Amino acid sequence: MRFSRLGRIGLIVLILFTATAVLWSFLLRQQEPNIDPLPPLLSSEIVRHSTKFEYSEHKAGRIIFAINAETSTETVTGLHRLQHVRLAYYGGSKETPSDVIFGNEAIYRTEEKEVEFSGDVRMQLAGGTEVFSESIRADLTQELATIGGRFHFQRVKMKGTGYSMVYKLPQREIRVLKDFEMVFGLGQNVVKGKSKSAIYRVKDQIIELSGGPNISGKGSDIFADLLTISVNKENEVQKIFGVGNCVLQVGNTKFFSGHRITGFLGSSLESSSYFEVLGGKSKGLPFRAIYEERDGESQTFLRADRIMGLSADRGFLEEARLRKITAQGDLEMKINELGINESSADQFEGIFFADGNIFERVNLKGKVFMIRQPNSRSNPTEELQCETLVVQLDSTKLLRFATAKGDVSLNLKLPERNWQILAKEMIQTEYRNGLPKRVVARGE
Repeated sequence: MRFSRLGRIGLIVLILFTATAVLWSFLLRQQEPNIDPLPPLLSSEIVRHSTKFEYSEHKAGRIIFAINAETSTETVTGLHRLQHVRLAYYGGSKETPSDVIFGNEAIYRTEEKEVEFSGDVRMQLAGGTEVFSESIRADLTQELATIGGRFHFQRVKMKGTGYSMVYKLPQREIRVLKDFEMVFGLGQNVVKGKSKSAIYRVKDQIIELSGGPNISGKGSDIFADLLTISVNKENEVQKIFGVGNCVLQVGNTKFFSGHRITGFLGSSLESSSYFEVLGGKSKGLPFRAIYEERDGESQTFLRADRIMGLSADRGFLEEARLRKITAQGDLEMKINELGINESSADQFEGIFFADGNIFERVNLKGKVFMIRQPNSRSNPTEELQCETLVVQLDSTKLLRFATAKGDVSLNLKLPERNWQILAKEMIQTEYRNGLPKRVVARGE
């Protein structure tokens, strides 16, 4: 009886175990079979690494660009990561490149044909100009090199800075978009240029300044709406041209203004320079060439169609010494300290003493008319008409001699009486302490 009960219990246990095993086997068959994992794949971007990378871009069978790098890592997107890169622009010339860009690193996008340099980038331009920046982007299709940030450049006797630029390689033209400054010369005799924007034509060595431009030297400053600088082979400023609201300040007291101004600076072999100021129209308004001296209460004012100045030094921007001023075309003159309140003629010439500050001699030609009225009422008022007039002064700015020629008419008006002298040939007046002392007349 007991055996029969134990047998039944064992049989039940066996049945349960068998059922459990069958169920476990079924569940295992329902799951996906385990697969051994593969080793990890390489990055989907990196496909090839090479050394001594070379690439060239051609147009119409001629080489335009050549890229060389120490190493290149190419990606499936057509992007090359280059190390120690050199990009040469030939522009169709098969011999030597005109412009070369060097960089520690660069990214070359083959589809866009763009090269982005970074890390101490240097661009060597035709003629020896070098540009330095932290990054430069070269567009091989449009043949452009652009800088988005700050850069500086240099050449023998010339250097400068700016922010953001575009360089057109075929035209060899740099367009600076912001904060342009440059310096010419060495030592103390330097010429500085400054403007909001500029265009630097590398091949022709011409710089155009716009946006509040200013050119300054040791003793002078030039302002205009647009200023152009031309540089000679020695990288010295050779010519300056300004247009629109032009002002030339020579020293602290002398000012020239007009619609146009052109200055020619002497080379290292020449001992003088000169400039020309012209009248014209700006924004529909007439402009005349004007020369002014402002020194306290005294003032010299000269207005004409054209005024020229000759410097006593190699460059009128380097020293503030003038040798001579000439003027032409419907001129008007006023010199307060000499009592000349009104004067007109066709031509004017003013010769300075050696210091370049005071007129030693003034010459007027062509229908000369002058009224001289000293401040004191007891002094005579002079009215003069003639064909030519030469006025000589001393170093204290007082009159010494006045020589009038050609149908001369001189009126001396005193409180008690008037004198009138007419002469076909000449009237010469000698002055003492600025007042007439002796008068000599010739000719009928």
